[in-house]
Amino acid sequence: MLDDDELIGPHALSELLLAGGERTIASFWSWRANPDDYWQRERALNGEEADYAATCGCVCDIELVADDEFFTALPELGLFIEDAWMSRLALSRGWNLRAKDIEVEFVLHETNQYGPLILDKVAFWSSLNEQYPLPKAEERRLIRNQ
Repeated sequence: MLDDDELIGPHALSELLLAGGERTIASFWSWRANPDDYWQRERALNGEEADYAATCGCVCDIELVADDEFFTALPELGLFIEDAWMSRLALSRGWNLRAKDIEVEFVLHETNQYGPLILDKVAFWSSLNEQYPLPKAEERRLIRNQ
């Protein structure tokens, strides 16, 4: 998956595909995150496990979206916040989320949906704790940005 505000390097797609696999999401924009606070997070380095994998530069096993639950169980608050939903649903099913470094440049900042959705994203992230808890929730609660 790619966003329309990205320019990727000549080998980025092949690198992403090689990083993917069964029950795996590999993403350029990956974090280990505190389940209670979306902003308390640390960047996952290339190959490291993650709790959050953004859709902007990722590869995902098609089985996740082939399941109707991906679409039917999505809470209303999560509409247009597919990255957080994808990450938490996949983790709840025992999937692997990994960071994958690729060459990418973000462009068209003025059309990015991030700004208008950020407050909803923060609320949505923590709202998923009961039904879709992070596997390492207690460990991740120790993450505090300085």
